Amino acid sequence: MTSTTRSGLHKGPDQPYATLQFANDEERQADQRRRDALNAYRDSLGVTVQELAELLSRLRGDRVSYWTVRSWTSGQTSRRARITPNWVIKLLDANVD
Repeated sequence: MTSTTRSGLHKGPDQPYATLQFANDEERQADQRRRDALNAYRDSLGVTVQELAELLSRLRGDRVSYWTVRSWTSGQTSRRARITPNWVIKLLDANVD
């Protein structure tokens, strides 16, 4: 039996975790657009992943860890990848010039 974790990972009986699983190709493409947008923000601001995590923490008013941001900016096939949420891009769109 296989199951999907809250972070979007596929968990099977013969392997602890596989890469991200999406319901359809549209979801995969939407996640990739958010991932690309987040990396573009990081590049345009000239900040590290740690500094981006600190910025998101300040803007959100709640801690966003380095490891979380790293998982959002990793490639979709990376074991550390997690689905990049919509709120991240909306928050940056609203607060970064």
